[in-house]
Amino acid sequence: MQRKIIKLGTATLVASLPSRWIKANNLKPGDTISFQEKGSEILFSTKKELAPKTAKIHIKSSKDFMGRLIHTPYRFGYDRLEIKFDDPDVMPKIRRFLDQCLGFEITDQTEGSVTIEMVAKGMEDEFDKLLRRSMLIIQGMLDDLIRGIKTNDRPLLEDVSQREDTVDKLTHFCMRVINTRISEPGKSNYLCLTIQGLERLADDAAAIAAWASTPNLSKKDTTSTIKSIESASRAFLDVRDAFQKPSTDSILKARNAVRQAKKIPVQDPSLAGPLYCALGTMDDMLMFFDQGLG
Repeated sequence: MQRKIIKLGTATLVASLPSRWIKANNLKPGDTISFQEKGSEILFSTKKELAPKTAKIHIKSSKDFMGRLIHTPYRFGYDRLEIKFDDPDVMPKIRRFLDQCLGFEITDQTEGSVTIEMVAKGMEDEFDKLLRRSMLIIQGMLDDLIRGIKTNDRPLLEDVSQREDTVDKLTHFCMRVINTRISEPGKSNYLCLTIQGLERLADDAAAIAAWASTPNLSKKDTTSTIKSIESASRAFLDVRDAFQKPSTDSILKARNAVRQAKKIPVQDPSLAGPLYCALGTMDDMLMFFDQGLG
């Protein structure tokens, strides 16, 4: 985002603030903002406290409960959820999905209602670190899939499946930061699509782990599976590099790795589904990276 500098008076230079940022922070003429100089950069901030963004939900029955009733307000930046319910079986479901929302905690509860608030402050600055952490977890899931299949380590394969929840927690939070802090449409769209890709990859890795845990996996299946997952793991490593250091060369290298992985035949359709879906997601992510270069 760029702004043209204009001259005001004899010695003062002025640049306007982005209107979207002004509206998001509820600023008006006469308000005060602070700034910090960092070399050639200036960081602007406002200490003005905004009223909590609140959503109110009424759930009649546990059958009416859906995880997105918790996840969607969280991802879109709501600070407070006030949930009323008629069925006590709703509460365990709320707790289960609340575990996937970093910083969202129950602050009040009665027999038929619960209040959930964002209690973690300042974590938004950890966006880049948490996004990279999501990628590292997925890489670890793919690598441990190979080790678990080679050694028939069922506890390790089960652990791979459980790590999907950690990725969900991190990506939900990253989506929240995008919707509340990142005002550049091109950048926010790019990051949203990348995060959605990471969520799908974690789902696919967990599905492969569940498939690999089946007791009737033959030695032939094991050999074929290891080869295909090793290829997918190497491809994702290149995808990570293309995200962290985007360039025409890094994206091309990752794209070729994904294409090579797709050429490896997979006989079992129960494995082919999540594996090829994961490779297709990597291909989609690279298309986003490619657009980001422009």
